[in-house]
Amino acid sequence: MSAQLKIINNDERILTYNQIVDLIKNNAWESVQKINLDDFVHEVTPGNFIPKKSVHFQSRPEDHNPSFVQKKVIESKNGKTHQDKSTIVYFPEETIIHGKVFPSNSFLFINGIHGALIDRHLGILQKDANIINFQTDLNSEEWKVNRIANLLNVPEVEEQPLEDSAICTEIHNTMERRAEQGLDPTPSDEERERFMKDYPQLNKAKWSNYVSSHKLGGRRDPAIIYTDQELKAFKTQLENMSQYEGYHICTPSTVSSYDSAILGRALLDCCEKETKKLLMPLYSANATQTKSLRSGKLVPKIKRRLNDLKEFLNMDDIAVIIMKY
Repeated sequence: MSAQLKIINNDERILTYNQIVDLIKNNAWESVQKINLDDFVHEVTPGNFIPKKSVHFQSRPEDHNPSFVQKKVIESKNGKTHQDKSTIVYFPEETIIHGKVFPSNSFLFINGIHGALIDRHLGILQKDANIINFQTDLNSEEWKVNRIANLLNVPEVEEQPLEDSAICTEIHNTMERRAEQGLDPTPSDEERERFMKDYPQLNKAKWSNYVSSHKLGGRRDPAIIYTDQELKAFKTQLENMSQYEGYHICTPSTVSSYDSAILGRALLDCCEKETKKLLMPLYSANATQTKSLRSGKLVPKIKRRLNDLKEFLNMDDIAVIIMKY
């Protein structure tokens, strides 16, 4: 797909990011091309699709909402349709966005992922997309990618309005970018005024809270939502690994289940299978669990608990794998 992209300028003059957003929202952006959806979504199991994370800019706290996608797929099959374009950023030259290198002639999906997933679930392989040229349209300014991605969240199209946490993430990204440049992480007055102007839901109290909540060291990635298909695929992947031969491998469950009935059921399964080896894949299901994992205190606590059980029950091993969060 990238080789087919053409550099199209909407105007000789440089547009502001707000003007670009307005043109796209009003279906008046002239740089529109067909994209292949399989360049941006991944089929985890037959007929089930998720965003391809390597080319998807995640401005929201969650990369996508599987329940929302399935709801819209059902509506579409019943005759209700939604016409919307996706939006991608095209990089004519090698570019670094949030520490990730995008080679020349590459692209980044920044808006409309739910629409793309809905279309792909319906068997649609191509759709129209607005193409924003990072160099000529955005003057090669990294922060504009995040701002446009957030401003393009239109409730009338996707019924997924912009969350406060998405704005908080953008503020933290701004602070980390400033720190990387050797500047005071606190955004400048100009940057603060721009945030306040672009996001009416943001007030001084929220701004102060978001800025003060940032801790330097490690970018705050939005939470990953795993679909049932992804969890099953991860279990299958573990079952095919030779190092886990002889283990009873649980279906991935939330981190809170390490000390719950799920663990008890897993131990009973070990008895039935006559194995003394248990592997528990765990994942974060919400922001609170993610925060606990990032604190660095929860994983050691889980491992201590499982090690105590291993010794008490005379098991060979009770291991845990924390999935990406």
